Amino acid sequence: MDYFSPGSLREALDIRSQYGEEVTLLAGGTDLLVRMKDGKETPARLLDLAGAGLDYVQCGEDVRIGAMVSLNHIVENPELREKHPILAEAAREVGAVQTRSLATLGGNICTGIPSADMIPALLVLDSQVVLRSRRGERVIRLEDFVAGPRQLRLEEDEILTEVVVPAGNSLRQRGFAFLKVGKRKALRLSIINLAVKLELEPGSDVIRDIAVAMGTVAPVPLRLRQVEEYMTGRELSEGLVAEAIPLVKESISPRTSLRASKEYRLYLAENLFKRGLELARQRAGGGEAA
Repeated sequence: MDYFSPGSLREALDIRSQYGEEVTLLAGGTDLLVRMKDGKETPARLLDLAGAGLDYVQCGEDVRIGAMVSLNHIVENPELREKHPILAEAAREVGAVQTRSLATLGGNICTGIPSADMIPALLVLDSQVVLRSRRGERVIRLEDFVAGPRQLRLEEDEILTEVVVPAGNSLRQRGFAFLKVGKRKALRLSIINLAVKLELEPGSDVIRDIAVAMGTVAPVPLRLRQVEEYMTGRELSEGLVAEAIPLVKESISPRTSLRASKEYRLYLAENLFKRGLELARQRAGGGEAA
């Protein structure tokens, strides 16, 4: 197996351009190296991105997070925690501390698996991904990037270099929640996860803006846009939540796996939806903080 360890992004893009799909990108390795050990991946060439200069966080109007930023750094970065605490909350749920110190944001996204914990949190923030090649740069919605389980809309000469959270998505004056159910606390893959962003009209429980995303309930993590449209502009109440639950179940298509049955996932989806909305409402009203 050929191993490449470029010292810059330009060098990494040159190698990617030369070998295309014949070279496999290596980020933190918490997924790929395990799959290689199990014989599920047998790459002929590895392109290690550790030295490509993608381990940065820039908190301007837009927040830009390099693809090689570790999940532990997302948990600990005070500026990022203040601006987008839901990202830290989601990152804390990914494995044990040792795993988070290696796992990267770009790697978590590029696994392309339905249970990737960072994707729902990024989806409710309307995040975008930046894809670079020697030909130039593409910026697309994260929602459009994951096409299916382990399937990405990534051209053979491209590298995901950063994630952008657009301006206007700071949760400082809004409520949020990230919830997850999984087995084996320290190593758990999600049976289901949920992210909520909620903004209420001042002094009331009328929903000004809401975003809901779930993972492990469909081939890809997804926004529940039908639910969002139904709830926006209405008063958040037990009655409204009860009315929205059938729309939640219509929006998802969980399947039975070794970790959980379809029926259990539908039950959890309802339960997490209720809990997530209540937690986000408390936080939007100045209650619990991250």
